[in-house]
Amino acid sequence: MSSQENLLDSLYALREDAFTQDILMPIFKALGYTYVSFNGGPYEFGVDLVAAKKDDLFGRYELTVIQSKKLNSDKGTKEKVDIHNLLLQLSQGKHRELEIPETGRKKPDKVILATPGQLNSRLREEIQQVAEGLGVNILEGPQIIKLLMSHCPHLIKNLNGIECIITDNTSSELGNTALKKALFINKTQALSDYACDLEFFFGSRKENSLLLSNLDFLAKDLTFTDGTFESFKSFNDCMEQKLGFSLAEQNLEAYYNAYLDQQRLYISSENQDLIKDLKKRQQELAKLLEDVFDASNDAYYSQRIDSDTRDEIQTTLNSSDFANADNLWSIETDELLRNSSSKYLPPKLNTLIPKKFKEVASLERKVIDKPEIKITLSKETIKERVMYPISQYKSALESVNEGGADDFKVRELLVQVKKVGLIQKALFGKDSPFTQIVEKRRLSEREGTISISPSTVIDSGENIAIFGGAGFGKTTLLQLYASKCEALQAKKCILIELAENVDILKRHLKKERSDEELAEGLLKTILEYKGVSSSVENLKVLKTFLSNRTPLLLDGLDEVFSEVPAIIKSIKAFTSVYSRFQIVVTSRPNMSYLDEIEFTGISLLPFTKEQLYQFFRAWCSDQKVAQKLIKKVESSSSLQSTVTNPLLATIVCHLAESGIKIPQSESKIYEERIKLLTGTYDQAKGINRQQNLPDNLLLVAEKLAFLFHAHSTRKLEFKQALSGLSKELNNYLNSKTVESCLKELIEPCDILQFNSATEELTFGHFRFQESLVAQHLRRLNHFQFIGYLGFDFWKGAFGLFAEQNDISTFFDIFARAEDMFNHAYYPTLEAMIDISTTDREKRQGMKQLLEFTAMTVGTVEVSDDIEYFY
Repeated sequence: MSSQENLLDSLYALREDAFTQDILMPIFKALGYTYVSFNGGPYEFGVDLVAAKKDDLFGRYELTVIQSKKLNSDKGTKEKVDIHNLLLQLSQGKHRELEIPETGRKKPDKVILATPGQLNSRLREEIQQVAEGLGVNILEGPQIIKLLMSHCPHLIKNLNGIECIITDNTSSELGNTALKKALFINKTQALSDYACDLEFFFGSRKENSLLLSNLDFLAKDLTFTDGTFESFKSFNDCMEQKLGFSLAEQNLEAYYNAYLDQQRLYISSENQDLIKDLKKRQQELAKLLEDVFDASNDAYYSQRIDSDTRDEIQTTLNSSDFANADNLWSIETDELLRNSSSKYLPPKLNTLIPKKFKEVASLERKVIDKPEIKITLSKETIKERVMYPISQYKSALESVNEGGADDFKVRELLVQVKKVGLIQKALFGKDSPFTQIVEKRRLSEREGTISISPSTVIDSGENIAIFGGAGFGKTTLLQLYASKCEALQAKKCILIELAENVDILKRHLKKERSDEELAEGLLKTILEYKGVSSSVENLKVLKTFLSNRTPLLLDGLDEVFSEVPAIIKSIKAFTSVYSRFQIVVTSRPNMSYLDEIEFTGISLLPFTKEQLYQFFRAWCSDQKVAQKLIKKVESSSSLQSTVTNPLLATIVCHLAESGIKIPQSESKIYEERIKLLTGTYDQAKGINRQQNLPDNLLLVAEKLAFLFHAHSTRKLEFKQALSGLSKELNNYLNSKTVESCLKELIEPCDILQFNSATEELTFGHFRFQESLVAQHLRRLNHFQFIGYLGFDFWKGAFGLFAEQNDISTFFDIFARAEDMFNHAYYPTLEAMIDISTTDREKRQGMKQLLEFTAMTVGTVEVSDDIEYFY
């Protein structure tokens, strides 16, 4: 345990709200106060905490109010005056009544001024008499430390210096409690017990897994026109800048100069005359051949020749062998063809046609064709600078997958990953001539799959970006890692769940700030999230701590990007300014900002069938249910491609255990979950868990999810949510019913999770919120939500919407009003087309319409200030 002085310093470093909620509230609860409430918004006399307890002997309630205040005893007279005014204000509060559960309105029996610091003896002497005269008790830091030691000793470790505070991940040991409650998880298994395999990738698309074989196309020579050569030159310059080598055997200027020489010959007057002459003779030859074809048909129809003779003539004319033949057929046949046709045919066709062909061939050899720029690629360079690093990566991967993935092997693998990833990101980037080849190439097998725990990769000390779809366990993974660090005294990490810190992020991360300011802003966010003041001294301690490669884990980048777009710039700045620090981020794949994150990318892969079946057997209490589920998946290719992650597998198990038929699509699975939780199936069983109708509960849940999404947030205060819902639903439900539904969505439905300390609501998992938004979109006119297509935050909801709804309506709108289309919509619409369950031909048609619309409509900037008013 630290010294008394260190404990007091740590106590004083806490923000006042954190001091009140994390220190004072547990103390008063431990002292037997049955009602302890954080006040949040202060009353006129500044109460931060209200505590009440019942006198068991006489049945009376004792009410205590507490004001938290950092008092710096070393300041001068002004601070003393402020303290006197504060004491006077608190004393006046003794005469104001407060509403307390069970006892009604009551005046405080005791007023306390609590400070995390310690007053010096002179100042204490000056104000002690004033405080006693006004009926105000003063609770100082040393007394608070004693109360902690005797009543809440588990909180002491959080005061053993700033390092203990910022690395406290005890909550992670419980896992994602909101998610567990929403999933009705009361079993010993955790989602983290069923981790997916991993795969490294390059670029901004999850499908761009590292390409380890069948790369012969890289060595094939390339041909460009004058118009496309500049783009290749830019690409090759980028290759040289990023990788230090060129793909071409020679300097590109040599290829271009050779092209210019050919171009001059091509456009010369002599060559142009030859081209005209050649074209004329080609037309003459073509006309003669066409006439002979017609003549052979006429001879056959007039029964002058049989079908075998006709076919022989036409086959001969279709070949090029007759060019050197003295004659093609007999003189008699030649005469017969000319006499059988209504067209004029010159004599001696059998020798005239080869002669005409030889004339054309002779001219073709003389004519200089329109030149192209031909680039010979350096096979030796590609072998040495591309293929060899890939072979090294494959060897390192094989070594890790064979077992015994020690730190050295994993670090060696990551070294190779960075090399190969950098090469392939440059080779197959946006302007690469190989991009189309790669995008069309579908890997039948995942060559780069890694069967190790992601935490082993985090232990490497490298900057890591972990990508996975909704429900793949990204948050759970980081919580698991943080809880592991919590259990090991020698291992520390800092876990920040970004969605819980949007207000702090907005305050410190502004686009217009410099890299140094953004980097420090991220450090301030860490401190304030952990309840520590972002003082210069604390920042210095944090920097020293992180310089030891302590992992900084930032979870849910995709969930805050819409509200705090500067976070991407701040992460880039952070890694640049503090290059010795390690940072790990999680995000969904295919987000617009991924190209900007220059970290080693890891994808969490879908379950294999074996992993999914293992999940079913371990999760279901009744093995008969598990076996039925396995048979169901075995017989359904749709389910095999849908139930691919821990979240969906958990919901499917819960539905199966509840006797509900398993739907075939992801969106339908979430719909069945909501129907189960809102009591739709209870009615058939004669069970009544709630007072409100399932349809009303569903409507309120959908509308609330839409409000969340419109604000690009995962949480809202209860009062704010109630106000917005009451206005939006006033034509359907009265405010009393809305409030009742909102409360029942919390309990007993467990669709909403309520934080009593902050009075905020959340849906427990972002995918649950998205699924409800997708359901609600069906109730709306497309014009009411088309503007949200340009936001990353909405991509998941629109994807689920596309699974069950005809999205061609969007293109009807764009056709009628081109100004409705925004180029920012393109990625989301393209993804929706791919997800759509309509037939292949219709999907291709919609893609063509999308491309046509994007080409014909000018670029329009997407607005960042779309708001949902209430």
